[in-house]
Amino acid sequence: MLIMPYPSRARPALAAAIFLAAASLAFSQVAPVNPTATPATAEPKDKSTVQLEKFQVTESKVDGLNNKSIFRTDEQAPLPFNVISGLEIERMGATNIQEVFRNIPQITNYGFSTQANANMANVTGGDTLSNDSAGLRGFANSQTVVLINGRRINGVLGLNNISSFAADISKIPVAMIDRIEVLPDSAAAIYGGGAIGGAINVILRKDYNAKEITTYYGTSTEGGGAEYHLTYMQGLTFNKRKDHLTFTFDYVHRNAIKGYQRGYYNRALAKYPVNTTIKTATGQSAYEAYIIPSFASSPGTLIASAAPTSATGTQLNIPGNTTARWAGVPLGLTDAQAQALTPASFTATAGNANGTTGTPRYGHLNLYTPNQTYSWNVDWEHVFVPDKLSMFFEFSGSYARLRESYPQSLSISLAATNPLNPFRTNVTPGFVGVAVTYRFHDPDIPLSSTTQDRDDARVVWGLKGKVGTNWEWTLDVAGQYTRTFVSGKSPDSYLSTIMTRAGPTDPGYLGAAVVTGGPIAPTTSISYRWTNVYNPFIDHNQSPISAATVAKYFFADRLATNYERSTNIEGRIVGTLLDLPAGPLYVSPGFDIQLNDEEVNQFGFFADGLTDPAIYGQLAANNGAQNQKSPATLTNKATYLETTVPVIGKNFHPVPLHSLEFGASGRWDRPNHVRAANTTTFSASAGLTRDIAFRFSISEGFALLPAVNYAEPTITTNVTQSGIIDPMRGNNPQSIVIPTQISGGNPELKAQSGRSKNLGVILTPRFLPGLAWQIDYWQIKQFNTMASPTLAGMLLTPANYPGRIERGPLTAADQALGYTGGPILTVNTQRINIAQVKTDGFDSRFNYRVKLPRPEWGDLTVTTSTTFTNSFRTQALPIGPKLNIVGVSSGNNPLKWKGYAQVNWNRANWNAGLQANYTDKFKNSTTLASALFPTASGVDGEHIPSMVTFNVHLGHNVPFQTGSKGWQNWISGTRWTLGCLNVFDRQPPMVSDGTSFYSRYADPRQRYLYVQMKKSL
Repeated sequence: MLIMPYPSRARPALAAAIFLAAASLAFSQVAPVNPTATPATAEPKDKSTVQLEKFQVTESKVDGLNNKSIFRTDEQAPLPFNVISGLEIERMGATNIQEVFRNIPQITNYGFSTQANANMANVTGGDTLSNDSAGLRGFANSQTVVLINGRRINGVLGLNNISSFAADISKIPVAMIDRIEVLPDSAAAIYGGGAIGGAINVILRKDYNAKEITTYYGTSTEGGGAEYHLTYMQGLTFNKRKDHLTFTFDYVHRNAIKGYQRGYYNRALAKYPVNTTIKTATGQSAYEAYIIPSFASSPGTLIASAAPTSATGTQLNIPGNTTARWAGVPLGLTDAQAQALTPASFTATAGNANGTTGTPRYGHLNLYTPNQTYSWNVDWEHVFVPDKLSMFFEFSGSYARLRESYPQSLSISLAATNPLNPFRTNVTPGFVGVAVTYRFHDPDIPLSSTTQDRDDARVVWGLKGKVGTNWEWTLDVAGQYTRTFVSGKSPDSYLSTIMTRAGPTDPGYLGAAVVTGGPIAPTTSISYRWTNVYNPFIDHNQSPISAATVAKYFFADRLATNYERSTNIEGRIVGTLLDLPAGPLYVSPGFDIQLNDEEVNQFGFFADGLTDPAIYGQLAANNGAQNQKSPATLTNKATYLETTVPVIGKNFHPVPLHSLEFGASGRWDRPNHVRAANTTTFSASAGLTRDIAFRFSISEGFALLPAVNYAEPTITTNVTQSGIIDPMRGNNPQSIVIPTQISGGNPELKAQSGRSKNLGVILTPRFLPGLAWQIDYWQIKQFNTMASPTLAGMLLTPANYPGRIERGPLTAADQALGYTGGPILTVNTQRINIAQVKTDGFDSRFNYRVKLPRPEWGDLTVTTSTTFTNSFRTQALPIGPKLNIVGVSSGNNPLKWKGYAQVNWNRANWNAGLQANYTDKFKNSTTLASALFPTASGVDGEHIPSMVTFNVHLGHNVPFQTGSKGWQNWISGTRWTLGCLNVFDRQPPMVSDGTSFYSRYADPRQRYLYVQMKKSL
């Protein structure tokens, strides 16, 4: 058996440690200097308190956020930005970027990768990349642009999957975030292609002049999920104020939460007991559909394979209980006893399943995934000529390791004639065979597992400066590199095949030795595999197979290494074109060149017993071989122009308006992998008074699609297709030969695009100082969604595909058969622009800071952020129905309501806060049948209920004191925060998904306690 060494995790950790030590040593040689303050000369009156002298700003600097759009992002901006500050994030109690995004109302993901393995995705493919991405307004994650400091971050394509190029957010450490700017509108004219749903710009902390260390520990009161962080940040100015350097290092360790550490399975068992009358859409008992697979044990449970609605084979016909559909295999069987089972052996267990009193098999699932991450960021700026020319450099990187194990669905299907089936034909004289499905657990075979290592680096180097007094410029080169290594082990992936496959060259072939009546004779017809490899009917807790057998047959490892590389060259000029009476007219032309490259390499390693040519010859051919490699290079060249035009301002209002401002931008993208696109944005804001203003914007976006969609089509002749149902020719399944079939790309395909509109009101009443309330109505339309039609779909609704099927003449023979259409001559399944989406709703963001009646009482800040999605209508076909999928859990479909509210109190060195989070009810395939789910089972009632959780925190700042010693020195200058998420320990709503049984909109950690200490050094 070949073994590939895994990448060492020590190298990046050691590099980070050396870099941290070197940086700290360098920093310690230079005393931090405030670049805008004069030195303190007066002796402080109280030596326990540091007195700061007054200072005066003597110079301005080009904006530290390089290549930033000139459009404002504040609460009164013409464009509807939602800005979440670092303080607001801290008050959320979020421990990672995924939890931050879970709180943002405009983000519509149904869970993140921290919960992904609850979906039971098999890991045999090797390309199982546990990346995370976010989607806005219900659109696909690939249609949301994510940026760090204004620059796109790499997406993760996955093997042969360029169309899913979605940004990976998991690489962003939450401790380094200064703020998050969310623009939930089509924004390609500002941020480039892919921003149909909007853009998320994460701004990292910088321009810091101190040393700070932060420690964090949190854990769930229900068990699991313990997490601890260590963050070090240092900034200093040196070299006569010409250089400023900020360095940040962050370490995060998170433990897993296993399914058995929560009560979700027992909750499902209580809802679906063995005698439940609740059935699925196919008539199957909910106990059979959900409980037996979840609680599968060793030995397991046999179930009649035929659906309950079938004419035959729906019962096991056990003596004494002929109506039972399932029965547990008797406990404590030897190998010989297991192979001698007959229907009478199940009389005592008929209608009962094994394992429901123990740990569920699926209880080993990760409801919350473990992780270990090292991150660092360096930001350096050097001034050549004060206020004229500077150089900037950014370097950030991370190393993350994810190691987890979890079960996969495990079952064996045995036909009614299979000699190993205890309910086979004539197992006892005259017994009518019943096909069965065996659900079981394999405790002696390791669980499937994933090891994922990710190295990520991002470098930016550039120059910026001023020309005259009115023009600023920046020019920079940015490079990103990500390497993701995945090892997906699935030891029991081939267990079912080992147990059931038999052929003339098979060591387990039974041939003529099969006895058709009575028990299998142990000496003449024992299956080689069941005897020498694995007999699933015995109790493997008591009689496990040997380690040598595990090594020989139960090792399958698919490995993949994914490389993502990108280079971005960008230049921008910002300046005053005209001095208008109301203020300067700003313009900002620029260019943006992007080069993105990805390569995926896959390898396979399999146990020696699986590579026997008589068993799995194809695995022998692939063992250790590179079996897939998919390079993809994407480039884009863009130019853009932005402008803001003040018409009425503080010093000029010829009409009774307080303010009036217009903004516009245009962008011209020329990518090599999608259609060229020209997009625009127009915005306006009008202040009627100081108390009320209105804003309006129209913006456009386009989607990134692979070049294969626009390639010339492929023409194939004499194509045979089976099972074709042609309503015009008998409406019965038949095999036909199509003389000409056209498939593949379509050079006439239109670019997939979107357009958004926003109309908002901004209230800042003078009689309530400190209040700001923005209410926006928004609408987004997506056009020309691409699809690949199928012959079956075109035959069913030909009006949706005009000209796609050509027929020959209707002959007299055809008419005699009742046919209404001639034979098919040509079928065109080229890609087509066919679908569209329209969504609209309201956003509300409210912020009110009020001083309490007495100064010593402090002040209160109330913040709310809410989204109401009125509709999300999809039309899959040109003349098909328009379905409103709001409140439907499928992909990124939005909920009707989502939001949070914070109330925070501050007084001197104390602060406290309360946050309420609301997630609306929703429908899915397990709720009552509807137009969206006509075959839904209804087992979960009318809808999955809504959920409200409450978080609290209490903080205290310990003032910095000079001269303190011992323990007082350690706590001097610290800020302590104690917090609790989900104070009332509310369980997530139940979802009968058959795996984890909870809504992924919710946090499975439930009540979560944490403490954080931040110290200034």
